[in-house]
Amino acid sequence: MRKYLLLLLITTLTFFVNKNVSAQGVTTASINGIVTDSKGPIPGATVSLTHLPTGTVYSTITRADGRYNLPNLRVGGPYTFKVTFIGYKDFIQEDITLNIGQDQRTDAKLEDNTTALKEVVITGAGGKVINSSRTGARETINRQQIDALPTINRSLSDFTKLTPSANGLSFGGRSSLYNNLTVDGALFNNSFGLSGTLGGQTNSQPISLDAIDQIQVDIAPYDVRQGNFTGAGINTVVKSGTNTLKGTIYDFKRSTWLTGYSAGPTTVPITPFDYRQTGFSLGGPIVKNKLFFFVSGEQERISQPATTYIASAPGVSGANVSQADAATLNSIAAFLKNPPYNYNAGPYQGYNYETHSDKATVKIDWNIDKNNTLSAKYFYLKSYGDHPASNSGIVNSGVGYGSTRAPGLTTLPFYGSGYRINNNFNIGIIELDTRISSTMSNRLTAGYSALRDYRAFLGGGSLPMVDIGNGTSDPTTGAVITAASATMTSFGSELYTANNLLYTNIAQFSDDFSIFSGKHEFTFGTNDQIQSYKNGFAPDYNGLYTYNSASDFLNGLPAAAYTVRYSALPDGSFPYAKIKASIFSLYAQDKYHATDNLTLTYGVRADYDVFPTTLAQNSVASSLTFQQGIHVDPSKLPKNRVQISPRFGFNWDVSGDKQTQVRGGTGLFAGTVPFVWISNQASNNGLLFGSTTIVKGAATNTAAQNAELIFNPNVSANHPVGAAANSSYELDVANPNLKYPKIWRTNLAVDQRLPGGVIATLEGAYTKDINAIYHENLVLSDGYTTLAGPEGQIRYTSKNITPENGSTATATNPAITGLYYMTNTNKGYSYFVTGQLQKSFTNGFYFNVAYTHSGAQDVNDGGSTASTIWSSRQVAGNPNGDNLSNSSYVQPNRIIASASYKKNTSKIQPQLSV
Repeated sequence: MRKYLLLLLITTLTFFVNKNVSAQGVTTASINGIVTDSKGPIPGATVSLTHLPTGTVYSTITRADGRYNLPNLRVGGPYTFKVTFIGYKDFIQEDITLNIGQDQRTDAKLEDNTTALKEVVITGAGGKVINSSRTGARETINRQQIDALPTINRSLSDFTKLTPSANGLSFGGRSSLYNNLTVDGALFNNSFGLSGTLGGQTNSQPISLDAIDQIQVDIAPYDVRQGNFTGAGINTVVKSGTNTLKGTIYDFKRSTWLTGYSAGPTTVPITPFDYRQTGFSLGGPIVKNKLFFFVSGEQERISQPATTYIASAPGVSGANVSQADAATLNSIAAFLKNPPYNYNAGPYQGYNYETHSDKATVKIDWNIDKNNTLSAKYFYLKSYGDHPASNSGIVNSGVGYGSTRAPGLTTLPFYGSGYRINNNFNIGIIELDTRISSTMSNRLTAGYSALRDYRAFLGGGSLPMVDIGNGTSDPTTGAVITAASATMTSFGSELYTANNLLYTNIAQFSDDFSIFSGKHEFTFGTNDQIQSYKNGFAPDYNGLYTYNSASDFLNGLPAAAYTVRYSALPDGSFPYAKIKASIFSLYAQDKYHATDNLTLTYGVRADYDVFPTTLAQNSVASSLTFQQGIHVDPSKLPKNRVQISPRFGFNWDVSGDKQTQVRGGTGLFAGTVPFVWISNQASNNGLLFGSTTIVKGAATNTAAQNAELIFNPNVSANHPVGAAANSSYELDVANPNLKYPKIWRTNLAVDQRLPGGVIATLEGAYTKDINAIYHENLVLSDGYTTLAGPEGQIRYTSKNITPENGSTATATNPAITGLYYMTNTNKGYSYFVTGQLQKSFTNGFYFNVAYTHSGAQDVNDGGSTASTIWSSRQVAGNPNGDNLSNSSYVQPNRIIASASYKKNTSKIQPQLSV
């Protein structure tokens, strides 16, 4: 009774406490088939599948037509398959290994007791290439490959690159921002879009490679359970405990002694660095055959020089000597350490940047009874990485010097001018698999993710940012003697770090209910996603002073320019952008075993995109008319919309002997955008911030403004409370009819088994954008002419739309510096053709070689800020035109090859891999 109460409690909690889907990835396998004798199908036969490492037994009985299904099976193996029926010899098939998403066809023909055979035993079956569940382009990497093949970074991408159409974490010519990455069903995307994966900003791997059991890259899965991507679905499964207690421990280290510093007669200076990765994993039984655990922990420490440049000083020479003077830099450092500043700017040379990460994976598997299994997973990451100050903003209203703050021939910044980015997360997910009867099963997952990303100042953030040029000035009056041509040094609060954070919360829920009826496998399910974001981003919030010379700063003279941004909220609090979004998905599918060697999969998926957030109203902006006569309302996010995605796939075993397989499919796939593109509307609505820029010597300066040019160490000194927002600002707005990205994708492939167990594959895929994303700048004038010539260049005949008639900007007649309008286009496509030869591990030998030719063109390659996305894309003629150009993510020609050989004839088993 307690068992069933527990199941009821788990189900209730997952339905009513958690509400989201990130669990879009497939994490299990299945087996189906038909049991017959010489006369035809056998109903009522017992079919069992035993996972030997754990003793887990999955069982069912054949239906009236002799068919059976065993769904929601743990990946891996080995398994033993057995069919029993009164009056017949047992049918046994051994050494079965299952891959992610595989639906293996295993038929059994029983012999009656009158025959001389005791039982029918078959060894080995199945494969990741030729199997009835494979329709579209897919690459599966199992643990044997992970253990055997070399890896430099011990990262997921070291193995996903085995996908023939891969280019980093991009596949088939499409950006990694459009992928969906799951680990045991938990979403591991950076859904905000500031990096391709969790931990990406700190260059940290989100999960230890030692914890992963299998990796699968699905480019064209025609299974409607998989969604929320228009790039690729990357599904991974972590290891589980077994009846045998076993573990690993490792320590990897790299240092200068493994690095070359000479090439022929040329020798470069040695740059000391240190890399160390230490970890362990342990799995085993808590209760034999019943309850199992697996835990993995890893620590990574990287220390590398921030610069090899040193300051100039008497007697110092070499190619790495900067023009920045040591005596001047020492004077600045000493000046800051004394009252009233009491600030340690840190060193300006000989310092290192650190990258740290600690990660853990915990998994519990519980065989509740013969029909129910429960798996609970927890993932943890705490990481940070040090970075130099951004070069952006160095111009400071045209006064700034040079284009870089980075160490070099003219520049040596202090350590404290940099920043530290932190990427942390806690993710938990549970999965309950239930075999209700021989005709029904259910798979339920639910979980929660808390992602915490934020910046911190390396110097503590107690001073404004200061850029000091390499000019010279009169020490008394500050009159310029020599104008600065570059920034000599920088210290203080990095411009983009104050209150820079991103807190993401994701609840997730999915449920798949399957009915097995005759030749049909019907699946009905839901995937529901609710996300909330809190984002802070405010350049110059702690202020920026720009000085022509060190003398001006050290003598307390006015800066050449000063810029500060402040909150325009009534109470002066920092205006974080808070926004929510949801995706609710329903789908239905039929996998139809039309014949013993032909499987058809067809279904439809509906994704309902919801934006429940209403933003602050900017009535002035809403009253303006922009290019093409468009009016915008920054307070309104896109309308809620349903996207319908039908799909069809097939798998044909031509001769029914697993020698020649023809497969393919066609269908629609709907994905999401990096949510920073939506959040830009909340951050850039003209209401949240004000700013002040003061330039030395400007005729309009007041006495109060001139006073602000004198360095003030208090970062909040010039933050007025209750001040108005700027009358000049940027607007980022989404088209109210915006639709999430959607593509049509189709592929066709032939797999042929050759002598020696080699499988040859020829595969082609084509993708066409239906709803692609691109940006326009609607503040540009409608008045222009097209110049003669093939380039189609245009010349504007009137100024930008705001302020009206070129007048002075006011609160009611603002100067919109850019109105970046996110909308849709149907332009864009990609394709690839792959030829591949591969051989799975047999007798210790494995190899894989493939050639891929691909092409891709798109309108928008992506980015994080709307202005950058618009300004950096390729255009011809009208800068707002949806012009196609070659994608940044396509690799036109790619050859990959990997091989491994392991000798298994002795206690010591040498292995060679490339």
